[in-house]
Amino acid sequence: MMLPAPKPLCFLTEIPDEDTIIAWLRDLRRNAYVPGSSYQVAVVMMMKVPGGYYFFGGVNAESAEHRLSLHGEESAIAALATAFGKAAVIDAVWLMAAPDYLTSPTPDALADVQGQTCGNCRQQISGLAVAGNIPVRTISLNGQGVTDTIETLLPKSFSFGDFDPAIAARRAQDRARKNSPDYTAIENRLIRNAHQDNSAIFAWLCDLESIDYASGQPQAVILSLSNGAFVAGVRVENAAYTGLNAVQAAIGVASTAFGGVGVAGVHILSGLYPPSLAALQILRERIIDRTVPVTLYSAGGEAVSMPFNRMPDYAFGFKTPPLTLRDGGLFES
Repeated sequence: MMLPAPKPLCFLTEIPDEDTIIAWLRDLRRNAYVPGSSYQVAVVMMMKVPGGYYFFGGVNAESAEHRLSLHGEESAIAALATAFGKAAVIDAVWLMAAPDYLTSPTPDALADVQGQTCGNCRQQISGLAVAGNIPVRTISLNGQGVTDTIETLLPKSFSFGDFDPAIAARRAQDRARKNSPDYTAIENRLIRNAHQDNSAIFAWLCDLESIDYASGQPQAVILSLSNGAFVAGVRVENAAYTGLNAVQAAIGVASTAFGGVGVAGVHILSGLYPPSLAALQILRERIIDRTVPVTLYSAGGEAVSMPFNRMPDYAFGFKTPPLTLRDGGLFES
């Protein structure tokens, strides 16, 4: 059996056996951030590439505003989308869920329950699934599993490719690519443990691609964490308009990798558009204090910063103009 992984990813040349997947899921569950429900969910998603398979982990990360919470499936999708952008596809899904007081196999009846993926997560999986028959396997903490397909779980589903032939064609082209992405490059899109200066952060942000077919407004975020690590996230839209903003995605990656670690800095590439109130709410629950700096970057590299507690004055909406810099370094809209 392999050692537990991925947090949040790994690459293998073969699909591991189920005992390994179960070990991954049990290990991942420990990082779930569940102060409200006390119900830990861990998910592993697989993407096939030439020469092997990428595996992305995800855990649930709750918010006091429930709709802003991340399900385990969403955190795994956040990692997959941040790593591969619009080329991201899902070939298989594994899920484990149980109350947080259960950490290992036990006679407790709840350790035999095979937790199911919810309807919203089924929609999001369907939007990135390589085909309707991809397996979605739910496994109890005690190791009993059942396998469905995404088309069985969500019949008559739809995605952006159903409405735009160009999107469908691009996804088919991505699947036909001949080169296996370099693991180090993929990992560096998701998480870095060494300090990153502003130029490195901007270059990193520019290397990320959003799934933004609906809005056409890419958004990438890098969070510096209280443990010294840096994690990234991108906007992940789906055809039902229930996707993730980039802050949510980055929080999903951070939670999967480190649990409930705090946020010490925020860097956003979004054409100087400020984050939404939803994003600010999520950050408010994770920042180490209200003076944490938030830096916005334009596509040309202009950077402007303010403390987190100033950001609600400029929260983003459909008609919000980008922020500008005036004399003295202050923002105005």
